[in-house]
Amino acid sequence: MKRYKKEWYDKRVKQNKIIKTHLINIINQHKESEFPWSSEDLVHLNYEDLFEIAVAAVNKEHEIVLGEGQDWSCGRDGKVSIARYNSINNATYSAGITGCKNKKHILALVYEGIQEKFYYFSFPVSLNEHTVPFDPTTGDPIRYTSRGAQRMWQYYECPTFEDMALIIHQNIT
Repeated sequence: MKRYKKEWYDKRVKQNKIIKTHLINIINQHKESEFPWSSEDLVHLNYEDLFEIAVAAVNKEHEIVLGEGQDWSCGRDGKVSIARYNSINNATYSAGITGCKNKKHILALVYEGIQEKFYYFSFPVSLNEHTVPFDPTTGDPIRYTSRGAQRMWQYYECPTFEDMALIIHQNIT
């Protein structure tokens, strides 16, 4: 029905299901035997919460410490972003990673909906707030422009969720 903006909410339902399923699968793959929630319980959490839990499930050295300006005891904070069209004519398509000010380090999960792919980043807060660019037609990452390599892709992308969560990826400043 038009008055409910069904297309808009159907898109959100689809992307939320994909993100939640992805994170719950990671949690289930890495959780220890005394893990406190069932998959049925996890599905009722926001995907931002699932991201925090998934990182802790993968990286057993650090615990969740919400409310201290960081999400994990390693001093890092987590961000989840979804690529969106950012202009009236859909010429710009990117994932904005915001709310980074006063943080030490960011782990970010970016979901791109055209190709339904996930990307992972680990970067110093010195980058502050920025965007991760994608092609607005294909959803391909824009890794290079006429000015050269895009910094986020070149220096801070992690090949897997596990690499990001374990903080294996070495950042270049």
